[in-house]
Amino acid sequence: MINPEIEEINYLVRKYLNVYDFRITPDHLEFYFTLGDEELFGKNFESLRLEFKKRGVIPIVRREGGEYVLVVIRPPRRKFMSVWVNIALLIATLASTIWVGIGYYTTYYGSHGLWQNVLGGFLYFALPLMTILGVHEMGHYFAAKKHNVSVSLPFFIPAPTILGTLGAFISIREPIPDKRSLVDIGLAGPIAGFIVAIPVTLLGMYLGGLNPPAINPESTNQYILLNVPIIYEFLSLFIPSPEFIHPMAMAGWVGFVVTAINLFPIGQLDGGHVARAIAGDKTKYVSYAFAGILFILGFWYPGWIIFAILVVFLGLNHPPPLNDITKLDKKRWALAISGFLLLAVTFVPIPMQMVTLHENMELSASLDSSILVENLSEYTTLHIFVQNKGEMKENTTVLINGDFNISKMEFNFLVEPGGNWSANVTIGMKEKGNFQLKVSLITKTGYGKEVDMDVLCLNESNTLKFVPDEINKYSFNVTIENSGMPRVVKFMSLNNEYFAVVSSTVSVKDNSIVIDENSSAILHFVVGGSTVILAIDNAHYEAAFLKVEV
Repeated sequence: MINPEIEEINYLVRKYLNVYDFRITPDHLEFYFTLGDEELFGKNFESLRLEFKKRGVIPIVRREGGEYVLVVIRPPRRKFMSVWVNIALLIATLASTIWVGIGYYTTYYGSHGLWQNVLGGFLYFALPLMTILGVHEMGHYFAAKKHNVSVSLPFFIPAPTILGTLGAFISIREPIPDKRSLVDIGLAGPIAGFIVAIPVTLLGMYLGGLNPPAINPESTNQYILLNVPIIYEFLSLFIPSPEFIHPMAMAGWVGFVVTAINLFPIGQLDGGHVARAIAGDKTKYVSYAFAGILFILGFWYPGWIIFAILVVFLGLNHPPPLNDITKLDKKRWALAISGFLLLAVTFVPIPMQMVTLHENMELSASLDSSILVENLSEYTTLHIFVQNKGEMKENTTVLINGDFNISKMEFNFLVEPGGNWSANVTIGMKEKGNFQLKVSLITKTGYGKEVDMDVLCLNESNTLKFVPDEINKYSFNVTIENSGMPRVVKFMSLNNEYFAVVSSTVSVKDNSIVIDENSSAILHFVVGGSTVILAIDNAHYEAAFLKVEV
């Protein structure tokens, strides 16, 4: 520095401070002064700083060995990036968030053509997210301008992540004046971004309730689960939040998470500014402690480990403000406390996680009767019961197949975890034979189960008959006549009622007899209740039937 300049600086310092000693060193000037009224000193220092700013020098005040020292230095000239860099990054980040937004839009609404998908990705995700991030950074910008601190416009960071961006930042181009400025500049961004994130989230919740997902979310058992902060839970009291988040509500969620991350009391994050204003030189211990907490949380959410490594690499220490003497006033203390309360309501220990829900669908099916007989019981009822014993909603299809007349062959329904579904279906015979009835269950994830049942379909026999064919006793004799070829006849109860062949004029084995051509047999039956006894010729799928009403 040349002598006239030193004299001018000496004059200005003595104009605002009570100097009792002055020293010149090769690279800076030192002024020893008495503090006096601390509040007045703060105002005088700011006036002096602005005077020096015009002259390209910086005042720094410290307390050393019980004395107050003002150090005046000339910082090296710095070359700043052109505003075109800000514009280029803004355009690139807008493009990357639209690209990601298209994915969220089409996943939620379905694909509707290129330009509508682009518009949807822009309106429902990119625009609200960029607005939140932009307002956050402009909060810092205007707070810095208010305190006469030179700052850059926001630099947005495009990235191929699930958000399409790593956020944004502004470059503070000169040291922050004092502790109060640290609090104001540090909290202006998070508060501004938080305020904008609230209506974005509410609108997203409203749109989610108005328009449920067009693409079926139950088509997979793997989900990205977004854990929501306290503020999100609170807002959902006013507009219930759907289970599957709308893209705009996700942008609001990101806004809250970004607010929390910036409020971490680490290094030169927004919360680090506030911590430095409160704790002074001891802030580094707060930074170490919180970085350690992030490493621990990294066992549950690896993203915190990556972030902790990043902040350690960038530095856990925070430089002091130019005036590290003037204390915080009540207004700034209240603001600082509100900042940490804001951290509490926006922080999520595990922001997101991949969840695999276990599937366990139970399918049961039964028939009133597995035997259908022409002119007697040509129809039966199929009872289907489905129970969801798994952990996820199941979009389910049940199919019924077989060579039958089936009243309804397909059902589509949604079953909640722990819920169930049932249906009754009429099954009618088409022709004689032994046929398989298949009931299949399949979910949108591909999980499936089957139940197979054999159904015996019989024609009424023209050559085999009971005489008489109706009885109203528990114990009785009846004749079975065969006017056709020799055959094996098996007796069965149509409704599974108890019966027994007590005696017969022919040999009976396992409720079956062999009856010769053009012959008959006398049988003595005992029954437990009303039933229909069938005399079945399995070889020809024919049957005679005896109705018993008791």
